[in-house]
Amino acid sequence: MNQPNVEGAIAYALDRLAAELSPEMTYHSLAHTRDEVLATAVEFAHAARLPERDADVLRVAAAFHDVGFIERPANHEICSARIAAQVLPAFAFDARAIEQVMSLILVTRLPQTPRDFLEELMCDADLSGLGGEDFLERSAALLQERRAFGSAYSEEEWWQEQIAFLAAHHYWTDIAESLRAAGKARNLRRLRGRLTQVVREEPETEQESGARN
Repeated sequence: MNQPNVEGAIAYALDRLAAELSPEMTYHSLAHTRDEVLATAVEFAHAARLPERDADVLRVAAAFHDVGFIERPANHEICSARIAAQVLPAFAFDARAIEQVMSLILVTRLPQTPRDFLEELMCDADLSGLGGEDFLERSAALLQERRAFGSAYSEEEWWQEQIAFLAAHHYWTDIAESLRAAGKARNLRRLRGRLTQVVREEPETEQESGARN
């Protein structure tokens, strides 16, 4: 039996993201997949001492998890899983590995509901950026992306939503908790400071102005 061409499959996904993603994908970009989710999947797989096959499946799923954005933002995970199923046979992946990759892609849908340790690692890799140094900048990029596709968030609404998301979120694995939880707590404090700043900077309404005059 041929060994799956893991590096070729990863390169395929990254090449399609580079060539076909809309420039309006300011958050779900090539860099998000390559430098954040895929890089973290490698980090977590090493920390977990995964068997090589499981680590390879995790890496391939990370590379493909957002490729569906080349077709549409809505339900992009389903598109990503379908694309993986279509192309991975050409890279000598067997049916079991393809099914596992598809499951790892689909488990990134919110709310996350992982069923095993590998799915937990995938979920944690996908949201590892919550504990990153550049979280506020990345969050602003996500707001820009959402607005580009029709969402009408105000600054205050956006930061309130981000605070609620971080406050409710938990990492599934001890690995992610130990490596990202402190950064996530720091970012939650930074978000609350950002919201306070936005509220202070908002122009007063006509009603507020009239009440003072």
